[in-house]
Amino acid sequence: SCDMRSVWNFTDFEVSRMAFQSSLPALKRSFSWDSSRLEELNALAQAVLDSAGSEAGTACLNTLFKIATNVQRFPADPKYRKIRFANHSFSAKVWCIDAAQQFLLESGWTITDDALVLPLGASLEESRRVLEKVISLTVSPQGKQDPKAKKLAEERDRIREHARKVKEEKLRIQAEIRADRAEVQGRKVVDSRGKRIEFGSNVKRFADIGVDLNKGG
Repeated sequence: SCDMRSVWNFTDFEVSRMAFQSSLPALKRSFSWDSSRLEELNALAQAVLDSAGSEAGTACLNTLFKIATNVQRFPADPKYRKIRFANHSFSAKVWCIDAAQQFLLESGWTITDDALVLPLGASLEESRRVLEKVISLTVSPQGKQDPKAKKLAEERDRIREHARKVKEEKLRIQAEIRADRAEVQGRKVVDSRGKRIEFGSNVKRFADIGVDLNKGG
């Protein structure tokens, strides 16, 4: 004979297993890291450098890497799964950069009224790896800049220098135009005064040279 209790336990196990299997697609959509998502994270990390510049971008990526590392080291600690917007360092280094905001949201963080929250069970391991890779490409272990990153930084500096020179040239031209206008205006004033003198006090009368127009002859 068969023990009904064992039959019930077996059935209960089967029901639980079926329920778990039915939830797998949603879990995979929520926590799977396919190649397209990794490419998106990598592109966003690169965009942080491009939009914020080398120094500020590197500081932002290092902060993101520290956040991800803390979550991986202490996955059950809630204090590492919540970042308040009132945190001045976070707001100044990370949240002020649009690409960094997108990176965090793509990694699984959600926005609440006053903070970012990472749902319990969500992992940042892949985000951490992406950040580690991008940071390593920016600065080599010997402290020397990667050639590709160096070339990009030099190009950004060249563009900024060109923009600075264009601005200076524009200001110089504007200053010359203002000076020319002032000079022309000054000439008009002098000419006007000269004409008044010419046809005024400098004109001699007949009486001044001894000619009396009332006498005949």
